[in-house]
Amino acid sequence: MPLKKVLSQFGLLAAALGFVFGHSASEFILSVVEDAIMPIIEISLNIEDWKSHSVRVASTDFEWGHIVKNLIRLLIVWISVLLILQWLERED
Repeated sequence: MPLKKVLSQFGLLAAALGFVFGHSASEFILSVVEDAIMPIIEISLNIEDWKSHSVRVASTDFEWGHIVKNLIRLLIVWISVLLILQWLERED
């Protein structure tokens, strides 16, 4: 059986393309968050470096920069997936 037919039959080609697109989109979103959104947060909160900034609660320091960055990434991906699913449902 030809490779193209096998890939099409089992949806592997679509899965591979989805994987490649997802990885590229993830890198783009990471770049937008780190290079555009987080510097705006730095300026608005008047901090020097969001990556190493911490908040002291009792006797523990919490480094919040990476948590906020990943939360923003998660929200962007989540909203994107919801919008794509809504668009696909309208196409039917």
